[in-house]
Amino acid sequence: MKEKEEEIEKCSQNEGEQDCTDDKEELADKEEENQKDDEKQEVDYQQKYEEMNDKYIRAYAEFENDKRRIEKEKSNAIGYVIEKFVKDFIPCIDSLELAIQSATNADAEPKELLKSLTQGVELTKTQFLKALDKNGITDIDTTKGFDPNLHNAIMQTEDKDKKDGDIATVMQKGYQLGDRVIRPSMVSIVQNKK
Repeated sequence: MKEKEEEIEKCSQNEGEQDCTDDKEELADKEEENQKDDEKQEVDYQQKYEEMNDKYIRAYAEFENDKRRIEKEKSNAIGYVIEKFVKDFIPCIDSLELAIQSATNADAEPKELLKSLTQGVELTKTQFLKALDKNGITDIDTTKGFDPNLHNAIMQTEDKDKKDGDIATVMQKGYQLGDRVIRPSMVSIVQNKK
């Protein structure tokens, strides 16, 4: 290309030669082609940019829609779990209401009233435990000895029939959901004097 430009320069100095005119026209045609190629390439880049931008906008919108859908599904799932859990406990409330109603019966003898109330409370306790078990919540075993991951020792006591570190009494039951401790058992442990 530089050679052609040099030739055209020489031809410009020697005006009137036909070869120089042909070369000038040829060079002008090539420059025009190059300019058209550059413009076409610029249009191609602009078109590619617009296509990529459109794809990005669509992908982002789809992502946002998926995010909202997942949040809604999560909220619905949590609501469903809570609803299921509450439905399991409604019979317990019914039993408590019946126990209260029977306790307010003025015609009943005090002994009968106490017996009826005790039966109602026992029934309610059984229903609560069934509802907890149905939802995967179990009480923590205290028969296998003290485990600081499951039990909270709140006091020490002497007991010659048990060895040091054993659980003497359970003050408050603990509960777990699978392997996860919801509330540790409150226990007293054996600490014999030596």
